[in-house]
Amino acid sequence: MTIDLDYKNAEIIAKYPVEESLNTLVHCLDARHKDGNFNTYDVRNSKCAEIHSCIMMIAQFDQIINDTKNMVDDIKLDRSTDKEGIYGYEDRRAKQSDVLELEQSKDWYVNQALGLISLLWVNFGVTHTSCLLYTSAGWKKSKKQMKIMKQSMTGDYYKYIAMAEEEMPTLLQGLTQTFKDERQLYGYTVNNNLQKFDQMTKPPVKQADMFEKQAVSGLIQVQDKQKKLDAILDKQPVVIKEAVNR
Repeated sequence: MTIDLDYKNAEIIAKYPVEESLNTLVHCLDARHKDGNFNTYDVRNSKCAEIHSCIMMIAQFDQIINDTKNMVDDIKLDRSTDKEGIYGYEDRRAKQSDVLELEQSKDWYVNQALGLISLLWVNFGVTHTSCLLYTSAGWKKSKKQMKIMKQSMTGDYYKYIAMAEEEMPTLLQGLTQTFKDERQLYGYTVNNNLQKFDQMTKPPVKQADMFEKQAVSGLIQVQDKQKKLDAILDKQPVVIKEAVNR
């Protein structure tokens, strides 16, 4: 590992609880530096899958936190908190403490996701979705990969990619834009518009200048005349055709 890379990784683990994941990545990267054929694919993609899982867990926490808050508000509204519980039965009503516990659990997954996103970008220079969806043979289109594409195209998903760069803009510069570009391709893939996307991304055709156009036009005229002459000759007796050709 280079000194610069060590410094960047040190900044990441100082901010996020991902030291164990860093050690996992560093050991395989060190081996790859000694042997270019050393395969880091499985280790790298296991962390990519973990990032995706964390973001999907966060979405579930958002839902249950919102539902719990609504239940707490309902209990306060009908003054159920003023009623004494039944002796011998646990009070299972939603409480504000439940909301706080859920938010703490969610925060752990947020920090885990942001930390892993940062490690992946700094050490491999890629987004986790590109690793999960792309191979040397092109974009995967299995049921699982299509599901990941659709999930990664939501605003809530994108939020955590942008948040990672906002938290460490110097280290993660370019991450958000790269993800945006990739997400556009996911959209065309999901909607079966790859051909349209290909046309949009092709450079415009260079326009021939006036002299090139004239030269091409003249060549076409000569070719047309030759075709007409050949057609006439083909209809003449062989002797005449040979005389003309001489």
